[in-house]
Amino acid sequence: MSSGHGLRICSCRVAKRLNGRRFPLARPCPFNPARGTFSSSPRYCGMTEDLSFRRKPLTPEQRQARDAARRIEAEKAMRDHEEAQKAFHANRERLKAERLAREAAAAKG
Repeated sequence: MSSGHGLRICSCRVAKRLNGRRFPLARPCPFNPARGTFSSSPRYCGMTEDLSFRRKPLTPEQRQARDAARRIEAEKAMRDHEEAQKAFHANRERLKAERLAREAAAAKG
């Protein structure tokens, strides 16, 4: 099959379709069984425009819900961090007091 542009059209089932049209190839399709097993394959098959990987835009309600959830998670993370810092400093002060007491006992004895 040839298109009006002089390019060969891929007629195999592996080639992608877009809006019912086959993609033109600069060379014959590598999936064509009539070409043989060891024949050279083209460098590129037709370009697809599959944009399904793009995210759908959020509605204002979804955006507000997402922002509220993020805010709650951030506040929880800050509380957890502050609690960990307080526990760390309390433990450090306890260990420092024990060390000073040991040093004072060692200096007397």
